[in-house]
Amino acid sequence: MIRALIRNPDTGQRQWFVFPLYFGKLMAIGCSGNLNNTVEVVEVEGTSRFGTGYYTVEELEALNQIAEGYY
Repeated sequence: MIRALIRNPDTGQRQWFVFPLYFGKLMAIGCSGNLNNTVEVVEVEGTSRFGTGYYTVEELEALNQIAEGYY
């Protein structure tokens, strides 16, 4: 299981999410659902193939692909 602690830098809200992730769930931390929203990945558990830092929601698709075994 891959999970990530994701923070919305605009609101400061953060939450653990399990991957693969339906991006609409990011609304729980105040994201609008726009693929260009920036989020901060604070911590990742379950893989060393995706680092922490700032990403667009669209860039989180790479973590979905790792979780689904495509990457």
